[in-house]
Amino acid sequence: MLAIALPWYIMAERATPGFIDYFIVGEHYKRFVEPGWTGDLYGSGHEEPKGKIWFFWLLAVLPWSIILPILMLVRAKFGWEQAKQNHGYTSFAIWWALSPLILFTMSSNILPTYVLPGTPAIGILLAVFWKKKDTIWLAIASMVVPVALIAATYMLATGKIANNSDKAIFETIDPSVRAFYVYPRSYSGQYYSNGQAKVFESDEQVKGLDEFYIISYKDRQRDFIPFKKNYDCSQQAVAESHDRMALLCKIKPTN
Repeated sequence: MLAIALPWYIMAERATPGFIDYFIVGEHYKRFVEPGWTGDLYGSGHEEPKGKIWFFWLLAVLPWSIILPILMLVRAKFGWEQAKQNHGYTSFAIWWALSPLILFTMSSNILPTYVLPGTPAIGILLAVFWKKKDTIWLAIASMVVPVALIAATYMLATGKIANNSDKAIFETIDPSVRAFYVYPRSYSGQYYSNGQAKVFESDEQVKGLDEFYIISYKDRQRDFIPFKKNYDCSQQAVAESHDRMALLCKIKPTN
C-alpha cells in the first residue's frame, strides 16, 4: 500500500511545496489540537467548545437522536437477543455511530458536518431495535420532522438564526470596486462576488487602484489595523454580514 501511495505524496510535494506539511501536520494534527486553527485552505472550521460535536449530532439526527436512545433502553433485552443473532453487527453499528463523536470530542476546530460519517449507522441500529408494532414512534417521527423543518425555515427567514452568508456585503458595496478578504475568504464571498473577491496577500494587489474594500471578521478588529495605517480607510463599516464587515480603503496620495 505504501508503494502505491507514497509516490503520489512525493509528486504532490514536488508540484506544490508545502503539501505534506499542510495535509499531514495541518489537517491531521493541528486541526485537532490547535483551537481556532487558521491554516485550513479548503474549509471553514470554527473554534467551538470541546464536546460540542455531540450537540451537532443531536441536531443532525433529529428526531432519531432522541428516539433511538429511548428505544435502546426500552428494548435492551430485545436488542441483546438480536445482537446475539447477528454476530457482532449491532456492536459494530454502535461503534460506527460513536466513532466520529469520540474522535472529535476533544477537538475545538470542528464543523457540524463532521458527524455525517456515523449517521448511516443510526439507520442500522433503528432496524435492530425496531419492532413492527412500533407505530407510535413512527407517528412521532413523522410529526417532528416536518414541524422542525417548518420552524427552522421560519427562523432562518426571519433572521432569528444567524446567517453566516456574506451576501449582504456584496449587495451593499459597489461591484466596480475590488474587494479583498483578510484570510480566510468565505465560500459565500467567493460566490456572491462572482469569484472577484480575493484574499489580500500583499500591497502589490492594490497598486493602480484608487480604492478597495477590505473584509474580515467583526471580532478580529486587529486585522484592520495595518490597512488603516497604510491606507485611508473608513472608520466604520460600509457593509456588514452577520459575522463580517467591510471597510472602504482609499490609496493615500504620495508626495
